[in-house]
Amino acid sequence: AVVPPTPVITFVSPTPSTGATLASDSATINITTSVSVSSAVLHLTNPDGTTVDYPLTEVTPTSCTTTLTGLRAGANSYYITATGTGGGSGISSTRTFTVPSPTISFVSPTPTSGSSQTSTSATISITASDSLSSASLLWTPPGGVETSFSMTGLGPYTYTMSSLALGTHSYRV
Repeated sequence: AVVPPTPVITFVSPTPSTGATLASDSATINITTSVSVSSAVLHLTNPDGTTVDYPLTEVTPTSCTTTLTGLRAGANSYYITATGTGGGSGISSTRTFTVPSPTISFVSPTPTSGSSQTSTSATISITASDSLSSASLLWTPPGGVETSFSMTGLGPYTYTMSSLALGTHSYRV
């Protein structure tokens, strides 16, 4: 019996090097293979341990690509499996990369830290360096327990607290 050739998978630019910290929440993964392939799949493990498979798009019979977007902040890992047109299968080494957490900035009309106000309401507004799928305001009233509120918007994200009691309130996002 003839054994089909095994595709040898090589990562090529602009694929992030293993251990890289990305500049954003997206990455393009390009590979070449030693033989023509009928399919290639990227197997991504997210920071929370869940896995997602992404088919690669054939550029030539021996090169494939995919662009990953909306990657989760934290350490991610992935590997590629490929099936050659002759039926042999290959697997790449595992690579890792880190997606940085977005930078959050408080913007107007958010009260400045340590400020006093006479109003019984306060609007907290933030912007982020990257798009967010959600944002939560964690609010603690005087002598109270921290409570989470979903912020709305597409940037800036806002939440208005009303009927505030006298005293020192604290918040974080």
